[in-house]
Amino acid sequence: MLYCFLDTNIFQEFQPIKDIKWLEELNVPKVCLVVTSVVVGELDKHKSGNSNRLRKRARNSISFLKSLDRQADNVIRPNVTLRFDLLEPKRDTLEEHNLSADVNDDLLIAKALEFRSLHTNDRVAIVTEDAVVNFKAERHSLDAPELSTDYRLPHEIDPLEKENQELRNELLKLRNRQPKLRLGFLGTNGKIQGHLHRAVHFEENLISEDELGQAIEKKRKELKYPRRHRNSSTGIYAVDYDILGATQEQVDVYRDEVREYLAGSYRSYLYQNSLFRVFRRSAIRVPLTLENSGTIPARGIEIVLNTNDAREILSGEPAHFDRPASPVYPTARLGSIHSSSFWFKSSPDYRSNRVSVPGTESDMWFIADTDTSSPGVAQCYFDQLTHNKRIGLDELFLIVDQPAKFPASVHLSFEIIAENVIDKITGQLTVIVNQSAP
Repeated sequence: MLYCFLDTNIFQEFQPIKDIKWLEELNVPKVCLVVTSVVVGELDKHKSGNSNRLRKRARNSISFLKSLDRQADNVIRPNVTLRFDLLEPKRDTLEEHNLSADVNDDLLIAKALEFRSLHTNDRVAIVTEDAVVNFKAERHSLDAPELSTDYRLPHEIDPLEKENQELRNELLKLRNRQPKLRLGFLGTNGKIQGHLHRAVHFEENLISEDELGQAIEKKRKELKYPRRHRNSSTGIYAVDYDILGATQEQVDVYRDEVREYLAGSYRSYLYQNSLFRVFRRSAIRVPLTLENSGTIPARGIEIVLNTNDAREILSGEPAHFDRPASPVYPTARLGSIHSSSFWFKSSPDYRSNRVSVPGTESDMWFIADTDTSSPGVAQCYFDQLTHNKRIGLDELFLIVDQPAKFPASVHLSFEIIAENVIDKITGQLTVIVNQSAP
């Protein structure tokens, strides 16, 4: 008698076992097909797998096996029977033949070897489509006959697999027809030599918050306020508006203007001129380029730069600003309490400047973040960058409070997002800083 232990792929890749002419295939008068627990377990996993084709075949095979008597030899064709061997192989068998209990192929081989040790007068074979299992069977002197390809089921295209493949092809086409953006330094691939000239006796630092507060308080004392006089009978101080020629409403407006002036334009003036004074000694120039090596223009491009190594990122060199005019004392503007001429206008912000960029269809500009909680951030926007085009972006400057403590290298992390680029582009650029005395 020939006993054939069936591998799982015989159920999945070939016609139903009851339809195969086993006697002709194996050239024997009688054969018994053996189904083990490892094969039943694999079929059970396939019936809930991702492939619709394999799920269907596994469910059909399990349904057929359930219809058979697991306690007896079942006749499925003349002189062809099927039996179940659902016990796990013994550990001694696995160790003796150097097989692993964690490998399903080894468990199948071990069951065939155990069966052969109990049926020494019979032939035992492994029927599989797996080349690895074939090699293992031959190494343990087990027969490994191959079924004719005539019984192999035609390859069926799973609708879900077909849809996924079509989507992958479309995605590949889209990737091949999209911009390819790369941010770098002019003439380099990600590193640049920056030079920071450090004065030998450098004492000028950027104005601190304490110094800002002191200067603002000094200015507050310089501004005129309505005088007060003391009522001799009540001892209460009051403002004599009649003498000053101003009403209570005028004085309230003036006080609000002073508060806004000190916290707004005057504070900005102090900081910007401090920055202008120390800029040349505490800044690193960063020339950036953006390249589109793709096959189509990039649209709606946004670049965000971020660094934790420098105090701040500036777009363009700071300008020197004139001292903003202080609010007008109310006695000098009677009858014009509600005029818009009371209000000062802030000086233009050096952090936002526009320049025309060849190769783009609109202006491009960098804007350094004015939020004091994240000063090391800069953003760049422009509408379009032509393919096979490289442009230089607005110059950025990295500044630090104390140049002597400027790090030896500064890392700039960046993100690039474009409307017609599928994935966000991220990376890091490095500025190498050389400190030297002038």
